[in-house]
Amino acid sequence: MADVFTSSLSFFGRVVDSLSRAPLLESDYRVSVLSPRSDALAKRDGFFAFQGLKPLATPYSFRLTGARYQRKEFQGTLTAPPVELAFPEDELVVSVKAADAKAKAITFDKIPFLPPIPSGAPVRGEGGFSSTLKTDLGGVDVQVATLDSVAGLAAGTLLRIARSRALVVKPGPSYPFPAGLTLISLTVVEDLPGEPPVSEAKVQLTKLEGVAPAGTQVGGVEIQSVTLPGPGGPRLVLGQAQDLTSLTDDRGRAVLFFPGQWPLTQLQVELTHPGHAAKTQGVTFTAGQRTATKIKLAPA
Repeated sequence: MADVFTSSLSFFGRVVDSLSRAPLLESDYRVSVLSPRSDALAKRDGFFAFQGLKPLATPYSFRLTGARYQRKEFQGTLTAPPVELAFPEDELVVSVKAADAKAKAITFDKIPFLPPIPSGAPVRGEGGFSSTLKTDLGGVDVQVATLDSVAGLAAGTLLRIARSRALVVKPGPSYPFPAGLTLISLTVVEDLPGEPPVSEAKVQLTKLEGVAPAGTQVGGVEIQSVTLPGPGGPRLVLGQAQDLTSLTDDRGRAVLFFPGQWPLTQLQVELTHPGHAAKTQGVTFTAGQRTATKIKLAPA
């Protein structure tokens, strides 16, 4: 008799670029289970899938890597397969400047280019606010969104507008960044002769323009933001806590980036790495341009 091999779908998901929100090509990334070691099958249009994994009471740990992207780690529990690896990440988060009850529209700081978000997308806000996007949102110089309801919204409220259920990965140091971004390239080395690079150093953004990020609960997700000093200072939305950290690559490189239109000139990061003393470093830069800086870590 012929042998018959069967497998079943365990986990699946989709990966998109945090800048373009475009799906990644199969050749751009790899998703793996850390233990027991297993690689996902890469499909077209950013999709991936795991087959044959056994349901467990404890979560599986995953790692996503790619030559042009920052490493991403996450977990998923397999109790009743198949399970979609989906998190509230592929979203637009805005701070409401004004809400028009008659037009059912909100305004926010202008976004030079916004990848499209379809009508019907869920909208979640502070204080339990819930609505849906009434018309498609996206394009050039976007600053107005129409919702099914704006009841209860006020200036300064944070809103999450969901685009998809995809996993979002951030560009790394080798990414071909478009012109116009504020880009800070960091190289972390040991404070020793020859300055060998320090890989796996954690870079944590701790201040922008002297202001520490603050967390706000928005529809069950904590969103980090800073309000710049001065009268009428803008509120800059930074994303979730994971968006404030980065790990250096094998060459000791890490990168931070912000929209070029944000009026930024300085930031502060904290660097930590096993075997080295923690260090806090300030960096000055020019908005809309690339700045490179070297940071030395002393052995502990």
